[in-house]
Amino acid sequence: MLNESIFSDIKNHWAKGSILAAWEGNILKGYPDATFRPDAPVTRAEFAPII
Repeated sequence: MLNESIFSDIKNHWAKGSILAAWEGNILKGYPDATFRPDAPVTRAEFAPII
């Protein structure tokens, strides 16, 4: 079952559905502090595992 509170900072974000789908598919993991930081820039090191 998908825990919609997995990321504390996407509650009202426009991309919440896509973020949760990517998390459920093990494409994205988020940060250890239970945030996703959806509006932060992505570094090369973060982008590499996504592709």
